[in-house]
Amino acid sequence: MTLAASGTMSMGGSTSTRSINLELGLSATATATMGSAAFRTLADVSSGAISLSNFYGKSDATGFTVTQGSAGNGTLLGMSIASTSSNQPYGAFGSATPTTFGGHTITDCYWDGDDEFYICLASPNASPISSNTITDVIIPGISGSIGTADDNGQQVGSNFKRWGWYELTRPSVWDGSGDLFVAVTDAS
Repeated sequence: MTLAASGTMSMGGSTSTRSINLELGLSATATATMGSAAFRTLADVSSGAISLSNFYGKSDATGFTVTQGSAGNGTLLGMSIASTSSNQPYGAFGSATPTTFGGHTITDCYWDGDDEFYICLASPNASPISSNTITDVIIPGISGSIGTADDNGQQVGSNFKRWGWYELTRPSVWDGSGDLFVAVTDAS
């Protein structure tokens, strides 16, 4: 979950978008210290003064931000680095920050049409990528996790893996513009 972008924020409490403890995976009533390492990491304030407003819009989720682009006459929305391993015929579009997940390069994260969503990773050392590298995904615009992919086979050689989710409805926030955070859980 991502903390609210404005309004009341608290160290504890039971409202998930307003409780820093809950965002960090702690109980609502856990003892909390604003200057603790976990709080500072989430707020992105390494030293000095820290306030509740530093937590607006922050998320403890693992994942990456997609700066959207489009290709294929607007049928692909998201990002692709168009590497030779991703086999993307439309060329590069959009970007991901950071550019890696689980030690692998994020080559693709996009909607193909209105009902298919893909995430693709490439191994920098040509070793096979475990199916458990991605076990759960929260896609912006879709409520909750969409769970394990339907398609998790190695593609285009052993150093590239594609996860696909099908029969979804593409949310309007995936329009080829703007930044979206894709929360990804791995098995580790």
